[in-house]
Amino acid sequence: MTQGKEKGYWTLIIAYVMSSLNITALLVPMIMIYWLQSGLSFGDVLLLQGIFSLVILTAEIPTGAMSDSWLGRKWTEVLAATLLSTGFIIYALGNNFAQFALAETLLGLGVAAKSGNTDALLYDGLTEKKMLRLI
Repeated sequence: MTQGKEKGYWTLIIAYVMSSLNITALLVPMIMIYWLQSGLSFGDVLLLQGIFSLVILTAEIPTGAMSDSWLGRKWTEVLAATLLSTGFIIYALGNNFAQFALAETLLGLGVAAKSGNTDALLYDGLTEKKMLRLI
């Protein structure tokens, strides 16, 4: 295997692993305990999850268009990571429903921005290097 193809192969593996990791799904069992210990009721928990889902639903198409047009895939990925990181920091510092709702909003925007963008970035890179036939 030539040096360029070998580098492209490792890029493919790293991108696949990153797109497969969904850190938010790993936190669901722990976050439930955190919410309840923070004094939220079960209804508050359901409302937070509703906020998260509604934000993803409404932001999915605009963030996809943003990635496809004016911001680009790489910077959309950076934006998604920034939104997710900020949401997790607010969670770590938060202690009431309003702060958790803000964190869920930022996490929902981050998930929407990341959704499909990593795969599209990977596909564009593979198309550019003519490596699609390796898949």
